[in-house]
Amino acid sequence: AIVSATDKYLKKIVQTEVPINITPSNTVNHGLGIVKGDFIYYIEQIGDTYAGCSEQIVKIDKNSGTKQILSTDEAWDLNIDGDWLYYSNWSDGHRIYKMKTDGTEKTGISDDAASHLTVVADGIMYIKWSNSGAKDNFIYKISFDGQEKKLLSKNPADNLSIVGEWAYYSNRADGYRPYRIRLDGTGEQKISDQTIFF
Repeated sequence: AIVSATDKYLKKIVQTEVPINITPSNTVNHGLGIVKGDFIYYIEQIGDTYAGCSEQIVKIDKNSGTKQILSTDEAWDLNIDGDWLYYSNWSDGHRIYKMKTDGTEKTGISDDAASHLTVVADGIMYIKWSNSGAKDNFIYKISFDGQEKKLLSKNPADNLSIVGEWAYYSNRADGYRPYRIRLDGTGEQKISDQTIFF
């Protein structure tokens, strides 16, 4: 829903500025919940939201309602690809983790702290995370096994959204104006002079 709304909004504001062809999103990932087959995978909050809470990864059978806690890691940006779940593990410095959809083989695949983690066809895109408002929150892509990492953009980014073959983000160094870049790191461009937050 967020990606679709962003897509519609961007089409309206850029009609006269940058010609843009957007195909449907290539992912249903990057969020708090995923439905695949007979199961719903989601991030469940534990505790009082206002007093402080943490999150854990849960799996529910849509047919029986059976609930299984897959990990008590405080997790964000839950993604799925095949039989693997990918997420930003806040319990371990926001590092990128993967585990099987049955909760086994949990493994850290990157030492980078990551936010807006999103699975794409050939890897995982993310913004390097920092709580200090650092100016090096760049966009990276990493392979599913963590062995290959590529810097895609040196613009400090917020709010990464993937639509088709493009990654959209707010460029912090340019007053949070919307930018886009292809998933291979080419074609980076400003979309509009209007400040927006995805």
